[in-house]
Amino acid sequence: MLGKLIKKIRTSKGFTQAEIAKSAHISQSNYSKFEVDAIEIRATSFMMILDKVGLDLEEFEFIKNGYSYSDKRKLLIKFFYAPYNSNLKLKEIYNECELILNSRYDEDIKDIRTLCSALIHLNNDNDIEQARIPAFEIWDRLKKMEQLYISDIYLFNAIMFIFPLETIMETRNFIQKSIDRYKNFQNIDRMSINIILNLSYLYISNKKYSEALTEILNIEPKCKQLNAYIPLAICYIRKGICMERTGSEEQGKQWIKKGLNIVEVLEEEKLLEALKLELTL
Repeated sequence: MLGKLIKKIRTSKGFTQAEIAKSAHISQSNYSKFEVDAIEIRATSFMMILDKVGLDLEEFEFIKNGYSYSDKRKLLIKFFYAPYNSNLKLKEIYNECELILNSRYDEDIKDIRTLCSALIHLNNDNDIEQARIPAFEIWDRLKKMEQLYISDIYLFNAIMFIFPLETIMETRNFIQKSIDRYKNFQNIDRMSINIILNLSYLYISNKKYSEALTEILNIEPKCKQLNAYIPLAICYIRKGICMERTGSEEQGKQWIKKGLNIVEVLEEEKLLEALKLELTL
């Protein structure tokens, strides 16, 4: 299947078999066999072919999947941006994990299912100790890694709501270093913003307003640069909360009003309700 798809891309871009074979350092005979899926080629040769035809691996996978992300990729993204206090959304993701796991085993999907279950338990019973039990194995593995990869960052984004803030703070620099390694990777800036916004929420929930404000001020320029209006509105509201609670009440109210106005203009009603609840934390 890979070979036939490469052939389709090659011919549409006007390359000959000889040109592609030369770029991949394989014989034209072997390349010809690869295009009809008669043989496999080395991963290094395959990556050279993609480079020659002007694709990266992520775009190739997108095309191979019918110009769509794979079920796993879509589920990872959905889980990363899910509201972790919404059992409805968590149960939806949990059920999607079940469907995938019924057809094949996947460690990342299994971990997402485990975290959904833990978060649902936390939302229902507010028993954080019980919620940590199924998630502990994942957390123990993550904190022992030398660096986090993208799927690990997705998991960490959720698990930070289950473990003590002090524990999360101990790994803060480690998380940032892992994100920094991906500074040129697609959408990493938005991923970074989302993680830091979640961290700021945890700080505010634990009345650590100066720490929350530091995080917010660090990502506010990035939100503006990316025209990320919803994250920017959340920054304004949480900045206002921090200012109100640390003595700058009038200035804080102005930032809160500014943030709420943006959310209202964008007609994000559910988000508006959730953010108004944050004002009572």
